[in-house]
Amino acid sequence: MVEALYQILEQAGYTHPIHPPLTHMPTGLAVGTLILGILAALCRRPAFAVSARHCSVIALVFVLPTIFFGYTDWVHYYKGVWTFPVKIKFALSGALTLLLIAGIYLNYKEGSSMKSILTIYFLTVLAAAGLGFYGGSLVFGSEKPASTEDLKAGEKLYAAHCGTCHPQGGNILTPALPVKNSTYVKTLNAFLAFNRKPQMPDGTKGLMPATPPEKVSDSEMKQIYEYIRHSMERR
Repeated sequence: MVEALYQILEQAGYTHPIHPPLTHMPTGLAVGTLILGILAALCRRPAFAVSARHCSVIALVFVLPTIFFGYTDWVHYYKGVWTFPVKIKFALSGALTLLLIAGIYLNYKEGSSMKSILTIYFLTVLAAAGLGFYGGSLVFGSEKPASTEDLKAGEKLYAAHCGTCHPQGGNILTPALPVKNSTYVKTLNAFLAFNRKPQMPDGTKGLMPATPPEKVSDSEMKQIYEYIRHSMERR
């Protein structure tokens, strides 16, 4: 079902992830909720509190499809592999949803202290910021640049585990899908996810076997990735 959705989008000319554009709505609304809440407390104007509540409601409406399409992007681009940033994002998504609900409830409940409401609003913004941070680490990575030693180690690991089927970055089994310039080497997490659970572009099982962590660890996989990105793709 997920792959069918992305195939339809590709046929329509949309080839980008769905989740990132949606994240701006709940994030921006969460920040707006906090700002309006602070104004309500400082200016003692109920209208600001009402507007903050409305922002929370709209943010909750948008957070649900944002989470759903984050899930579909994860399945499509990362093959459903549980990398650390993905685990954190799932946890923070649940926390963000619960915090929005709590903020709406307190805002509607008579006798709720403004201090409690603002605390919830602040925690909501922190959850949204955390989601943005770990989302960015999925795309851009959070590791320091590879050293010469890492590249040499990656070259040896590539020769030992990948070179037989992928000499010089090619692909003996499926020549149309070489390693060099593949979408799966654009980020470390995408590369790791694909090797742990390889699939063809249409989502079907290909000829390439999975590489379990006990055979090639995450740190060794990173060295292979750095070798491909910084040495092989420059040739």
